[in-house]
Amino acid sequence: MRLKLKMKIYLMVIKMNIKEIAADSLRFPFTNWKKLLILLILVSFTVFMGQFILIIIPISIILNGYLIRIIESTLEGSDEFPAFSDLKKLIIDGIKFIIVSTIYGIPLLVVSVIAWGFLTLDPNSMNYASFIISLIVGFIVNIIFLMGLTNMVYEKTIFGAFQFKRIINLINNVGWKKYLIYLLFFTLMVEGVDLITLVLSSMVIFISPLDIALVWENPISYSFLAYLIFNGIISTYILIFGSRFRGLIYPIKSLKSENETNTEA
Repeated sequence: MRLKLKMKIYLMVIKMNIKEIAADSLRFPFTNWKKLLILLILVSFTVFMGQFILIIIPISIILNGYLIRIIESTLEGSDEFPAFSDLKKLIIDGIKFIIVSTIYGIPLLVVSVIAWGFLTLDPNSMNYASFIISLIVGFIVNIIFLMGLTNMVYEKTIFGAFQFKRIINLINNVGWKKYLIYLLFFTLMVEGVDLITLVLSSMVIFISPLDIALVWENPISYSFLAYLIFNGIISTYILIFGSRFRGLIYPIKSLKSENETNTEA
């Protein structure tokens, strides 16, 4: 009876923590409209100017650096957007973000290439199988990457993203059940929003105030433009949400308690 009560309390605590973190992360992008607009402009440049590599690379680096800064300020206990200061640090952090993301993306890339090779040999049998395999590999990689990126920020070194033993211990501190729920929520948010973006952008053609005759002349271009607009807006929201979420799930309180215990000892 007592065990059931403890389990019930434990599940209630998990549910409460998840709700609090989810609500905070979802609300955070709207806490500073000025900085949200700045980020929207940066993201829009990367979306609309995709063909101009020399333009989007520095913008992407600064943008990724600021996303790291959001994680950092969250770890420090701040509930506000950090400042757009210290350009040098933004650039360094942005480069770190890109390097880590690229390395973590290698396993999925390898699996995708192999799956594509089989797909060309037997497209009927490998289509769904390759998709499922890629999905599983991506989920497994994200188990480490979600915590690893934040550990890089906390440790203030790029090698923190690859301290796999420590990352597993951090997940243990959070609790695997809770952490996997966090990851599932994060994945559903990102993938779900991407799907909504595609659906909405394809529908805009039917509600566009532009001349119907022009739309019928070249419907693909208007649909694509709608996709770019929605993608710019929603991508900005998801990027900010993701950085805040990463910072909130990092078990920094447990680490502080351990450090205090070690200091006393």
